[in-house]
Amino acid sequence: VYSKESGDKIITKVLMNPPFALKNSDEKEYKFVQRALDQMDDGGILFSILPISVMFEGGELKLWRQSKLLKENTLLSVVTFHAELFCPIGTNTIGIFIKKGVPHPKSQKVLWARVLRDGFLKKKGRRLPFHKEKNELGIIMPNIKAFIQNPKFSFKGVKEFCKLSRIDFSDPLLELVPEAYLDSKPVSSRKLQEGID
Repeated sequence: VYSKESGDKIITKVLMNPPFALKNSDEKEYKFVQRALDQMDDGGILFSILPISVMFEGGELKLWRQSKLLKENTLLSVVTFHAELFCPIGTNTIGIFIKKGVPHPKSQKVLWARVLRDGFLKKKGRRLPFHKEKNELGIIMPNIKAFIQNPKFSFKGVKEFCKLSRIDFSDPLLELVPEAYLDSKPVSSRKLQEGID
């Protein structure tokens, strides 16, 4: 536990990538996040990369989201990352931004984003920068920074990419992933037929 001699907490920012848990392990990723939050000053900001399952599965994960994450902190933003971020390991990941010590107000919007292209391409088992590949992370980052500094910051959402919206507390699963909140583009008859075929 990091603290001054007086017992005051001194951690105001945390950037973490906890080890991803094995199936039968007791060391779940959310426990690392909670441990960091417990040591932080109120008002501090935490960013963590996590498996996407932490933010939508039921059981102890839903209980943590409900009784600790949102009851004691404010969820500012959730970003789905490229599926091959940790190539060659195949784990779907997200990034979460949390403001410590302020219970999530029901009226508070969250910035949801889905970054499917990040300026890298896979070549010979490695992800390498590629100048012709779009970098959606670079596009959304200024909005994320502005929103974290001022949660009243507003911008126009883009279907299937980013959106500001409140958490749906009536959702029985309490899914906190962009895919549950982003607007879909309309599907054309041709695309629908192609999908059926």
